[in-house]
Amino acid sequence: MNEAFINSNMLRWARERTLGSIEDAASSLKIKVEKLAAWERGEVRPTFRQAQDLAKKLKVPFGYLYLSEPPDVVLPLPDLRTTSGSSPRKPSPDFLEVLYDALRK
Repeated sequence: MNEAFINSNMLRWARERTLGSIEDAASSLKIKVEKLAAWERGEVRPTFRQAQDLAKKLKVPFGYLYLSEPPDVVLPLPDLRTTSGSSPRKPSPDFLEVLYDALRK
C-alpha cells in the first residue's frame, strides 16, 4: 500500500478551518471518527489517494498537507468585516474562493 507521508498537524489545521469538529468532518468525509483521529495523531497514514481526496474535500492544495506549518493568509484587500472594533476572524476557504474569483474577473 502506498502511504501518504502527510503532516498530521496540517491535516488537523485543514480540517478545523474547513469542517470544524472532528465528528462533523468525519461525517462529511464519510469515514469513521476513529480513522480520522488516528490520521491526525499520526498513528496511521492515509493512502495517497485518500490524502488527495482529503485535500479536495478540505479545500486545500494537496501539497499543503506536506507543509511543516500552515501558510499565512494575506488578503489582497483590507478586511473590514468587523463590528465594534473587534479584530476580523480568519477568512474561510469559501470566502477566499469568492474573493479570488472576484479579483480574477
